[in-house]
Amino acid sequence: MNMFSQSLEQRHLYNLRLKSQMDGPARLEGAFNEGFNRGYAEGLKTGFEMGKLIAKINILQELLAVTVPTLSELYNYSDVQLLELAGNLEQTLRRGDQLSD
Repeated sequence: MNMFSQSLEQRHLYNLRLKSQMDGPARLEGAFNEGFNRGYAEGLKTGFEMGKLIAKINILQELLAVTVPTLSELYNYSDVQLLELAGNLEQTLRRGDQLSD
């Protein structure tokens, strides 16, 4: 009986290892897809926020009759640079100053 139960236990352990090996790629693929989807969503959110900031800067530039930097140049700015530029333009607009090109 002991030999029979031992072989059942060994078979059960073998089946568990086999199941784990078969499930591994599916778990890995699931984790990859989840990470990809999170990254994609975060990228969209960041892109949307930067787009809003660029639009704000563009409006401020129009109000102040400033054309530098150009819209195409703004797309290469970091978020920190965009925030700084927007802040500077807002301050200029509040003071009523004009910037030179």
